[in-house]
Order: sequence, then structure tokens, then C-alpha cells
Amino acid sequence: MESKAEEHVIIDRFIVPKAAMQGFRSRIKLSMQIIGQQAGFVTDRAYEQIDYKEESTYITIVTWETREDLERSMPRVQAEYEKLSFDPSKTMRNLHITLDRGIYTEVKT
Repeated sequence: MESKAEEHVIIDRFIVPKAAMQGFRSRIKLSMQIIGQQAGFVTDRAYEQIDYKEESTYITIVTWETREDLERSMPRVQAEYEKLSFDPSKTMRNLHITLDRGIYTEVKT
């Protein structure tokens, strides 16, 4: 029996100061557009905490067909950022945004 390759999911959890949310949203939209054009991309989702005072939690979930697709996409996405003079790390530092990232596979229960 042939086994199907496991999808891999990147889950990013951003902590975003309220004052930075508008700029953050525009940059996330750009990032998701670039990521969505990569080979092996399956789907993406985004979630924002709806009741916050000084900062919000924003979660993105991006699914890839395989781990190899995910890994091959990273330098391609970075190259697209460079064409646009966009440095995500610098932007997050400047906006005081923190990121917690994990790569996951589905657990069959």
C-alpha cells in the first residue's frame, strides 16, 4: 500500500501591540499573497483575538503538501521579500511584535 505524504503546517503566533495592528495586517496580507503563490502551498488561515486592550494575539496557519515543499518555499519567499525591499524581521522589531513559530503534522487519533 502506498502511503500519502504528510502535510506540514506552520503555525505562527504573533503578539501585536494595538498601535501596530494596522501596519501588521497590511504586511501579513502581503506575506500571505507571496506564500500562496509557492509550489506545494495548500491553504492558509488567519485568526485575530477579538477582545484586547494593549496587544492582540494574531495566529496564521499555512499548510504545505510536504515538508520538502515548505523548505523549498522559504528561500523563494525571502527572494520575493527582497525584491520588495521588505524585511519581516526588521518590521517586527520596529513594531515591537513577537513571534512564536512551530511546524506541525497532523496527529491521527
